[in-house]
Amino acid sequence: MSNVNYGFCPNGHSVPLGSIYCPICGTPIVTSSLDQEFLSGSHDNGLLGLPRAQAGARFIEWLIDYGMGLVLSVATAGIGFLLFVCFFFVNAWHEGSTGQTLGKKIMNLYVIDSKTGSFIGGASGIGRHLLHFLDALPLGLGYVVGLVTGRTFADRIMGTVVVAKTR
Repeated sequence: MSNVNYGFCPNGHSVPLGSIYCPICGTPIVTSSLDQEFLSGSHDNGLLGLPRAQAGARFIEWLIDYGMGLVLSVATAGIGFLLFVCFFFVNAWHEGSTGQTLGKKIMNLYVIDSKTGSFIGGASGIGRHLLHFLDALPLGLGYVVGLVTGRTFADRIMGTVVVAKTR
């Protein structure tokens, strides 16, 4: 039996105590003055209080990122795989350093640490992208879970969340 205590988000959904976001609607949960400081954007880069990215936006940014890699590899035939691998690592490093890949930039999404709101750093960005291998097994289950809950297996392992910034 689970020993998790539950509370409620502002929209009335049941959430585990200590949650920063509602796992159902993505609404920020404010439980203390310190949480309020983070959610107001006064302590972090202003991204922690944003709602989680919607499934459609995450899917489109994924298509942009991996579509670009695929186009690079097909268009350059002989060295295509090498260019794809380079693109993968540069994109992952950039996401960790700035919170955005090319696709996330177009869709105005950010990857942040779910506790601090900061960017996770280049090396952690690469680690997160490599962990997406787990999301692909079996049959993309981790990605499906991510589209439904807002967090893929890689996000859960790395402690990250993808948020959407309104324009």
